[in-house]
Amino acid sequence: MILKNKVLFLFFLLGLNIGFSQKTKDIIIGEKISVFSDTLNQERTILIHLPKSYNDTIYSPKIYPILFLLDAQDHFELTTGIANFMSNRLDSKLIPEYIIVGINSENRISDYTPSNSTIDPEGVFVDAFKVSGNSSKFLNFIEHELLPKIRRDYRTSSFKILTGHSLGGLTAVSDFISDDSLFDGYLAIDPSLWWDEGLLTKIVQSSEFNQEEYYKKKIYISGANNSNSINDTTAMRVNQVKFYEAVQSKPNIASKVKYEIFENEDHGTVPLTSIYKGLQFIFENYKMHHMLGASANEIQEHFNSISKTLGLKLLPEERVIDILGNYFLDSTKEIEKAISYFELNIINYPNSYHSYFSLANAESKNGLLSKAKLNYEKSLELKPKFKQAQEGLASLEVRSDN
Repeated sequence: MILKNKVLFLFFLLGLNIGFSQKTKDIIIGEKISVFSDTLNQERTILIHLPKSYNDTIYSPKIYPILFLLDAQDHFELTTGIANFMSNRLDSKLIPEYIIVGINSENRISDYTPSNSTIDPEGVFVDAFKVSGNSSKFLNFIEHELLPKIRRDYRTSSFKILTGHSLGGLTAVSDFISDDSLFDGYLAIDPSLWWDEGLLTKIVQSSEFNQEEYYKKKIYISGANNSNSINDTTAMRVNQVKFYEAVQSKPNIASKVKYEIFENEDHGTVPLTSIYKGLQFIFENYKMHHMLGASANEIQEHFNSISKTLGLKLLPEERVIDILGNYFLDSTKEIEKAISYFELNIINYPNSYHSYFSLANAESKNGLLSKAKLNYEKSLELKPKFKQAQEGLASLEVRSDN
């Protein structure tokens, strides 16, 4: 109960003041750019959302996973809002921050279908489907044209997620089961797995399907109720269930697939819940419970473990550890614990002028004046005109004279 009250008190103190050192008059969720694709022979509109910490001037520059979002014109604002909520809750973070790269759709039938088929779920010919079957070309555009540009222009890690709805979800599932899949995680929101008479399910069921590769990649598949009755017997639901049953029969990938049905949502409303729940699944166990009561070593061990599981190096966030360290230093007067938190930041962010400054402050309060002096000096070495470190160093000299 005491620990719970500490957590609530910390949120009361800091919950409304967890922003970053950025000054702007406008609330900006992203930027729009145009990329000409030689592969697709057309200009594509791309929406970019950077995490809140991307331009922070206090803490060390970070690299970020990338989430590629299909049909960005419909889902960009929703996805950025969910991402910010899930990744900016101090010690209640559900996921790491990541860069969102939204791709506006031009011709969904062409871009998002893995094969050429002109038949709808009821077996009826659809003339508009004649252009289908170009998802491999579309994914080639992402891999060889868009991704290199994003990596050149922004600080990114190697970890990538693909999120798609409906036919976009079909693209996500198609890449997930391919031998040369591009992404590490997938969100397939109410995917159109009825396409081409359940083609993707047949691929998984075939003897040629390669399941010998060790799958670190994960996919979250959601389903909605698209019928007018309690029991959804539409082609959308039936084919999703068939695909899920097929992958569950493959022991190497069964645990990497989660299928969740939302009976109270329809095809249009299901993205909201799916994105939230899907990201939780991709970053399962990312959240460290009771971080406030944990030692610095326990925090590091948690992030080492989740990094190994995901195949992505994740560190305790410098800002969070610094805030918690100062909470122990100033509010609870646990100076030794505060020092261990600041030392953890220096281990993970050795070029952070602010981490050396925070450690020096704690050491100064603990009477470790020679150590504090060295760390103030290190902070100034990294940021020569850092006024607070200059003042801290000057205060040590006064104390030494006395």
